[in-house]
Amino acid sequence: GAIGRILRHKTKHSIKKEWRVLNVVFAIISAFIIVLMTLINRDTTTQVLYLNPLKVIFDAEKNIEAIRTFTMNIVLFMPLGASLVFVVSKHRSVHPVIRTVLICFIFSFIIEILQLTFELGVTETDDVIANTFGALIGTIAYPVCYYHKGHRKHHSHSSGYEHHHSGEHH
Repeated sequence: GAIGRILRHKTKHSIKKEWRVLNVVFAIISAFIIVLMTLINRDTTTQVLYLNPLKVIFDAEKNIEAIRTFTMNIVLFMPLGASLVFVVSKHRSVHPVIRTVLICFIFSFIIEILQLTFELGVTETDDVIANTFGALIGTIAYPVCYYHKGHRKHHSHSSGYEHHHSGEHH
């Protein structure tokens, strides 16, 4: 259709640039939502610190709210991981997934320190673990897209089933 014709006329470089800009915008929006939910939109003056990693797993039977909060912390960081991995992919010194997870870990750690400092609720190691895990889950988009891109490039010579399965090699 019309969209296909427009995309075919764009250069590979311009599509990459637009994709990168889109992911930068999405990462900024995701980070803003995280800050809004974890720091700005808090009306509590509680200062509690829990340093028991994965306490939520051991208290699961007793505290369903802890499981809900842990799950929400995972989900909260998934969009940031999904967009940030494409933003940092340009730098080749460290794998983009590792770089993204590290950035999200530091971001989450800073949020927890700010929550503790400004008495904005409970500061927990489980929050950092869940947030980092959420970012890691979000980064799954990166290898999936690059696998698909490589797979598509490998089979781009043919438009049909028969060429790929006829025994010919590219």
